[in-house]
Amino acid sequence: MLALAAWAGLMVAAAWLVAGGRLGGTLSGFLPRGATTDQRLVTHELRDGISARLLLIALHGPSHQAAAAAASRLRGSLADSDQFRLVADRPDPALLPARSTVFRYRYLLSDRVTPGAFDVAALRSSFRDLVRRLRSPDARVDERIAAADPTGETRHVIAGLFGGMGARASNAAWRTADGWPVLVALPRAHAYDLDAASRMISRIHAAAAALGPGFEAVVSGAPAIAVATRAQVRHEALRVTALASLAILLIVGWALRSVAGVIACAVPVASGLLVGTGTVIAVLGSVHGITLAFAATLLGVTVDYPLHLLWNGAHHRRAALLRPLLMGAASTAIAFAAMGVSGFPGLQQLALLAATGVVTAVSVTLWVLPHLPLHVHAPARSHDSAGRPVTIRPPVLTLALVLIAAGAAWAIGGLHLNTDLSTLSPVPQALRTRDGALRAATGVDSPRYVVRVSAPGRQAALRRTERAVQRLQPPLRNKAVDRVTAVTALVPSAATQRDRRSALPPRSELRARLRRAIKGLPLRRDAFAPFLSAVAASRDLAPLRPDDLPPGFLHTWVDDHLFRFDGRWTSLVGLGGMHDPATVATALRGLPDSGLVDIAATTDTLVTHYQHAALVRAGAGFLGIALLLLVGLGAPRRAAAVLATVGGAVAGALAVPALLGHALNVFEVVSLLLVAGLGLDYALFTTESNDGRGSVTVCAVSTVVAFAVLATADIPVLRDIGATVAVGTTLAWLLALGIAQPTKNNWGE
Repeated sequence: MLALAAWAGLMVAAAWLVAGGRLGGTLSGFLPRGATTDQRLVTHELRDGISARLLLIALHGPSHQAAAAAASRLRGSLADSDQFRLVADRPDPALLPARSTVFRYRYLLSDRVTPGAFDVAALRSSFRDLVRRLRSPDARVDERIAAADPTGETRHVIAGLFGGMGARASNAAWRTADGWPVLVALPRAHAYDLDAASRMISRIHAAAAALGPGFEAVVSGAPAIAVATRAQVRHEALRVTALASLAILLIVGWALRSVAGVIACAVPVASGLLVGTGTVIAVLGSVHGITLAFAATLLGVTVDYPLHLLWNGAHHRRAALLRPLLMGAASTAIAFAAMGVSGFPGLQQLALLAATGVVTAVSVTLWVLPHLPLHVHAPARSHDSAGRPVTIRPPVLTLALVLIAAGAAWAIGGLHLNTDLSTLSPVPQALRTRDGALRAATGVDSPRYVVRVSAPGRQAALRRTERAVQRLQPPLRNKAVDRVTAVTALVPSAATQRDRRSALPPRSELRARLRRAIKGLPLRRDAFAPFLSAVAASRDLAPLRPDDLPPGFLHTWVDDHLFRFDGRWTSLVGLGGMHDPATVATALRGLPDSGLVDIAATTDTLVTHYQHAALVRAGAGFLGIALLLLVGLGAPRRAAAVLATVGGAVAGALAVPALLGHALNVFEVVSLLLVAGLGLDYALFTTESNDGRGSVTVCAVSTVVAFAVLATADIPVLRDIGATVAVGTTLAWLLALGIAQPTKNNWGE
């Protein structure tokens, strides 16, 4: 009764954790932290960068003209809610909540403020441009703003900011390639808060529908993709779990000829899934969608434990089955534990779920099932070899050893690893294509190249950023790179702001220059009194610091490009339209703590490191299995037979990608641990006595069917896991039955 009470309490606690758990959907949350500074920086940007938080909205309507006219109404409706820091349909300074701060400090922030910026010739050029814009029917000029800022410094500063979001210096509305208006929205919620993102997306769709019949919002961006991916992964996990469960129940029901037997098999399996998922949530705070889908694979593994118990006589043979059941489960748990200490979030989740699920399932099988009121009779055996010991078949063992040698040779000489994140991601290609189109329309696509600048202090980082940007000025910018976007375009260093402040002329001198600059132009001199007052006030301003920006989009943008990282202040300079990375890298040479970062190449290196680490951890897991077998079995010949079965199955499953020209990914590496656990289970029971052959066959058929169902998933990761384990399980079953042969004498003892 104590076992039943403990089990019931554990189930309630696990169910409570799962019910309140958070489900992740972005692959970035599944990545390692990184071994180098650049790798850690790339991971940080994938998880927390502003590009990972933006929502992109294309408004479709009855016509392009109707949609264009309605876009501003949609923007206003969304901006009025408290869910967004910014909603923009064009790079317009008037849309920024902190524009008043930029307006006040414009002469300290603009890089056009130099000692010659306010001479007569420069002023006259600015006033001529102002007259042209005032006369243009398409220009949107606020005369009050123009009177205080006739040189357009506010517009210039903001254009530099929006230029980082796209190479647009004008305030023209964003459009897709086929003409639909596009809006950019920055949510207030954290990028990981997918529930909040889901509510925001629903708000956007409702606001678009409220515009009238025929209007529809198409929403993309990392949060929207994460929400859609979470829904798809959840749907696939439920579909695969339901189909696999049904198939397993039918197979088990047919094998045991008992409804009670089916229920008895379901109890440990469900317990393992629930406790494994709950443990991940309790320890790591959330469970990733891929991990949740991976949990479905435990169906085919944990169902083996009750099947063996029930098939081989249930309660009266429990003592004889105790050792192989515990050894099989312990070996599988050890293999996954080796994977879990890697320090990689994704592998930790998979390992923690699998290890706790396996331990829970075997514990429930051995110590809970005997106390449940389920009466299951073992199937009758008609063969006369039941109960006899087994011996080894040398030819089959040789075949297993050949498979192991071939797999090892291939792994050493021709192992190809998949480092393309897009092929590992559960995001459907259609969503990626749509997101790319909207990013191209607005220019908010993440640059492939950035310049990383680090310094002990924030002002030092700003100064070094300015020096890096200075080296990338024309003509190099025009030849090697199209756009350079740095935080100093909005908040220069204090030293630079003081230099610009000293370049501002006194009021009396500026008044005289103004009189001469507008001579002959259709402008009133007294209309620009606010301009004279603003320049005079700027001569007394203290430099603007990043913390002086009010909460909102600009503050978020600055924090995204200048932040504490690895104990230092790091500034990121975005590079758009890169033509010659080598020239840019050469131009930056010699700058302290600075360098060009190729995000794509760094990501490939990161994933490659991830893959190699997974292989090393898997190897450690296999070594742990071997040591446990040698110690636990006490019979070297039997241990060799079991290891040959496991090694042959794993090697065969490893060789399948090579034969198909398919690069191995990290999830297939994890799948090999499942193959090892299943092969171990089959070999332990077939080499114990001939009684195990029947239960092993039922277990293998149910497992292969379960993973074959998984291989039909729309998500590439799940397909890879399903195919790998289905092939490996088939090999493990064939080798286990082939190596063990009934005999009158126990060959190994």
